[in-house]
Amino acid sequence: MEKIPNNKEEPSKPITEKLVGLSNQITNLVDGETIRIGSSIFSQDSGHTELVTDFSNIENFYKTLADNAKNITAEDNLPQIKEWLDQLDLKQDIDPKLFGKLYTFEKVYEKMLAHKGDVDELEIKFARKKAYSENDAKLNLSAVVEGKFQMCAEIAALTQYYLQQQEVDSKYINGALASDEQIDNEYFYSEPHSFLVINHDGNEYIYDPSKPISANIGRMPAIFTTEVDFDELLHGDSIKLAAAQNILSGNKSYYGIYDSYQMRKEKNIV
Repeated sequence: MEKIPNNKEEPSKPITEKLVGLSNQITNLVDGETIRIGSSIFSQDSGHTELVTDFSNIENFYKTLADNAKNITAEDNLPQIKEWLDQLDLKQDIDPKLFGKLYTFEKVYEKMLAHKGDVDELEIKFARKKAYSENDAKLNLSAVVEGKFQMCAEIAALTQYYLQQQEVDSKYINGALASDEQIDNEYFYSEPHSFLVINHDGNEYIYDPSKPISANIGRMPAIFTTEVDFDELLHGDSIKLAAAQNILSGNKSYYGIYDSYQMRKEKNIV
């Protein structure tokens, strides 16, 4: 099958970097390669889950993304996007062109790949776990999408490859997520979670494509900022989560390094 067109030459292999705990960072996703996903990727005891990134088997999705991104982020449209963003009282400014690219992903994903109607997350988790277990913990991304049981790991992979096509500086993180409710307890456990980190014009954003904002106009991108150097946190030598504020809603979530141990707000939240 013909490769998805790209404006610059792709590296031959994805680059995986182990982080502390059970986390890792992946850059340069490539068509037809295998990446390890999930919290147990570097655990000798619990094995691993593998995803084959067969992007060329869903090339219509990427062609639609490219066409829509070109239209939405055309120079003539950028002043309109900026004016609209200015009306939203954002918690932090964002380049209208970058926002347009993330907005494009949400709209095309919603139309072409998202679950329709009421979603039973437990059902999706069960179907996903069953499919991986029946296939020696290794699946093609296209098979996951066709089965409609994609979750954060697969959605983040879909998004990362799109952002590479758009020449956005982004990284795929197998990390952790916690909520305000969780960290209000004296001891808590974070959840393994995959998301992206974007560096753009000197700003650092966490983009979580599997946790979109539901608005009256449909899905909106969940974009967060932190008050710490998040890249430094990810590459540190301790298990930390950073308080991250959604630039649209103002809501807080906590992103960072995953491990299976109990955490404490005073020790593990920055």
